[in-house]
Amino acid sequence: MNKPPIIARWILSFTNRKSNREIVLGDFEELYDEIYEHSGSSSANRWIYGQAIKSIPTFIKATFRGELSMLLNYIKSANRSLKKNKTFSFINISGLTIGIASCLMIFLWIAGQFSYDKFNTNIDNIQMVLLQGTRPDNPSTPWPLAKALKDEFPEIKYATRVNPLREALIRSGDKAFYKDDIKVVDPDFFSIFSFHFIYGNKETVFNDIYSAVLTESVAKTYFGNENPVGKVIQLNSEYDLKVTGVIEDVPENSTIQFGILLPVEFYTATNRTGFEMSWGWWSPYTYIMVQPGLTKEYINNKIGDFLIIKKVEDDPPIISVLPMKDVYMFFSQSMDSVYLFSAIAIFILLIACINFINLSTAKSSVRAKEIGVRKVCGAARKNLTSQFLVESILTSIISFVIAVLLVWLLIPILNKYFNTSLLATNMINLTVLPIIISFAILIGIAAGSYPALYLSSLKPVGAISNNTKAGGKGIKLRKVLVVTQFTI
Repeated sequence: MNKPPIIARWILSFTNRKSNREIVLGDFEELYDEIYEHSGSSSANRWIYGQAIKSIPTFIKATFRGELSMLLNYIKSANRSLKKNKTFSFINISGLTIGIASCLMIFLWIAGQFSYDKFNTNIDNIQMVLLQGTRPDNPSTPWPLAKALKDEFPEIKYATRVNPLREALIRSGDKAFYKDDIKVVDPDFFSIFSFHFIYGNKETVFNDIYSAVLTESVAKTYFGNENPVGKVIQLNSEYDLKVTGVIEDVPENSTIQFGILLPVEFYTATNRTGFEMSWGWWSPYTYIMVQPGLTKEYINNKIGDFLIIKKVEDDPPIISVLPMKDVYMFFSQSMDSVYLFSAIAIFILLIACINFINLSTAKSSVRAKEIGVRKVCGAARKNLTSQFLVESILTSIISFVIAVLLVWLLIPILNKYFNTSLLATNMINLTVLPIIISFAILIGIAAGSYPALYLSSLKPVGAISNNTKAGGKGIKLRKVLVVTQFTI
């Protein structure tokens, strides 16, 4: 008898159920042998491979339908159990909800810490210049440094100084307010940072040294909803400055905050400080944007000795750069807080999971008869385990949904009383949402694994007669978990 090819036989063997596999394979082999004798090996092989390929979609469909049907049945059973045991379900869900809500708020705070300056399109290429002299990591730099670095090194595309102006009276018509959020910058500032213009052109806003760029909120303070470009504001009743641009309000997660920007040349021309802007005067922060792909180490090696070569002082400092994406964490020194709060979040979640495990195992005596009856009716242990895991995952998902809504409602209150700037939208963006859903399922599996394995291990006779021998182990575990919980 001619045998079908091994691959075709394996596919047909795999896609047919175990109960009738040998009968089906025998029929295929007989038909294959007949075709082989009448039409040759090529026709027989084409036919058998065709049958093998046709069996794959049918197998997938049957398997998926069966698994889906089983999953829907588990969900229905879990839903009935939650409704039947309302008090137990409320305690379990509320405990998980509070723990998850706390973790979500901590997550939002941590996400906020790492989000500083990330709105800048060229964040990977922006560096802050630091000086390593008697004072290490000094952000104050000599006034001429930014221009000199840009002129000397082709790797540096743009360079800008950022320096605060003292509090000044800004007037427009009958509206006058003291402003302490005025900064002077170079024109390259707008090419380095992603502050978007509502009115004006970033290439020309500082063509006139007596010009000013306002943020949207400052513009509305003085000019309402009008386009203020071309209008004049007065600085300390002394200088008339023409508004040449309006940009969107500075994001809260920007390390550079301002309401009004003036050109550095205005600062120089008016000599408001009485000092010459020389190499000996260190004041502004200097930011550079380098060519893509250049590392911090490369830039440090390239420009590190620049002040020594220029001999700007008797003992000039070494230059180093700090990536813009690290500036906030570096100067705020909040990494310790991030680690601390991350640990707190893990502990809170662990406590919530321990509550879930303790409550589920403690309720084993109530569900023992249900388990016994299911086993007597033919339910396998893996079926019972799956059922309890689905119930646990459903509880976790419900808790997550309520927690997200709770956090959404609490965030404005937290921001008001704790002076934070948490963003609820961080929970529902397309990147984070799948992570949260996956996390909800993982928590359901983690918290429900032991109760599922424990409950499914109960013996049918003992379960029905309320004589659950496994209870001793459950009690011991609960004692260990309670001690762990109180320790945390």
